[in-house]
Amino acid sequence: MSHLPILKKKKVIIDRPGLKVVHFYLSPGDVIPEHKTNADVIVTTVRGKGVFTIGSSRHEMRPGVVLEMSPGTPHSINASEELEFVVVHAHLAHQKGEVHCGALNTSLLQEKE
Repeated sequence: MSHLPILKKKKVIIDRPGLKVVHFYLSPGDVIPEHKTNADVIVTTVRGKGVFTIGSSRHEMRPGVVLEMSPGTPHSINASEELEFVVVHAHLAHQKGEVHCGALNTSLLQEKE
């Protein structure tokens, strides 16, 4: 596997065993060449536009777009304008059953007056 260039436009937010969260900022024309990761990945676009290629599929990046991929999937990113996004790399335990969160319990939701 080739080594990626050191990106000066990234900030590691969380870095602990099994979980890494990185905030990226790319300028128009910036490219992160094709590479793979050993973790499950979630990418959320905060602002701007670009193209996120997963395998041979191209996906538009724009605010609010969330993409996901499994470990070992080749992917690359090309910024068509200023692009800000957050990447979550996680080693997920693939367990059976539905994922749930206590915050989704409607009795915990409160409306602001």
